[in-house]
Amino acid sequence: MLTAGLTRCEPSRAWPFGRPGAILVALAPIPMLFLAVLLTCFVAPQGQVGGPAPELDATEWFTSRPLTLAELRGRAVLAVALRTWSEPCKGLAAELSSRAESDAAKGLVVIGLFADEDPETIERWIREQRARFPIARLGSREFERAAALDGFPHAAVIDPIGTLVYGDDYGTSGGAVDAALADAHKPTKLAPKLARVRDLALAFEHEKAWAALAKATELADADASEAERWRAWLAGRVPARLERAKTLAESGAVREAVETLDGVLAAKPPYPAAGDVRAFLDGLAKQPDYRAELAAGEAYADARELERRGAYLDAARAYRELAKQHAKLRIAKAATARAKSLIERGLPGLDWSCEPCKRANKACPKHLVKIDDP
Repeated sequence: MLTAGLTRCEPSRAWPFGRPGAILVALAPIPMLFLAVLLTCFVAPQGQVGGPAPELDATEWFTSRPLTLAELRGRAVLAVALRTWSEPCKGLAAELSSRAESDAAKGLVVIGLFADEDPETIERWIREQRARFPIARLGSREFERAAALDGFPHAAVIDPIGTLVYGDDYGTSGGAVDAALADAHKPTKLAPKLARVRDLALAFEHEKAWAALAKATELADADASEAERWRAWLAGRVPARLERAKTLAESGAVREAVETLDGVLAAKPPYPAAGDVRAFLDGLAKQPDYRAELAAGEAYADARELERRGAYLDAARAYRELAKQHAKLRIAKAATARAKSLIERGLPGLDWSCEPCKRANKACPKHLVKIDDP
């Protein structure tokens, strides 16, 4: 049973000994109490199928302008976790490219997900495999954890209203994709109070959903169980947002870190993790040049928006100018890193209406705009 599907799916490299079953066999002589503690260090968290899909925390996009799940609302999304070193993933590129093209008219968007690999390696894989579907490099593992994408290729299916409806081996996901398309506008019927919670959560209005959930009282047993599931889901998003904020602050994007936690402390009733969020924000506020970092962060946010829209030339210039004007601030580190990534990948000048640009996944010689080193 444990070996079924391994020709299709490779375990994550986070598993030092293979899959959980292999650990159980290898460690059979170990006392069960010790074994239970050890396994908690390795077993991946369960997926959150049935709840809202977390937004893709993508730092780089390839073969496509930057996308968000929010803007793709109304279309089904098939997101496949890939790795360049995975042999099954190499054989899957042609199939995903074909599906992306043939099912586009049906409202399906195919997205490949990479993590923990440098952009140059991903671009080489794209060229070698001739991948022709949007590919993102994730900045965090929240999405993969939520969908239990602990092997490669594993897939997540998000229905048109933004619900994560499948998370497992890609080899068995085809039926789920078709089901998501067939039930595109048939969300599960919920009690009116819970329907409002779901609608707010799917619109990424998490604090409003949390408040609405607190008012959803006197529910039937089945609805009470559903309410508890949503309570756990919403509460669980706060630690994930906090970890993202810490990563951003370490990179120098202090303002973006603060905005990631916007509204958390004002939520009523308080989130369970509110104390940790307050401690983090208080610590940031005590750092030197905090107010200057926030002010400079506005220009960084503008540059990020240019990059998200695929205006890579304008974005690179904006990052460079920001780093020059605020060289003594931490935001200069983040801006310099973003500009360097865009320039090294040959993106400034890229025109998605140009076939040579699309084939090369970067600006072709005709459109490339070289930006000299500072």
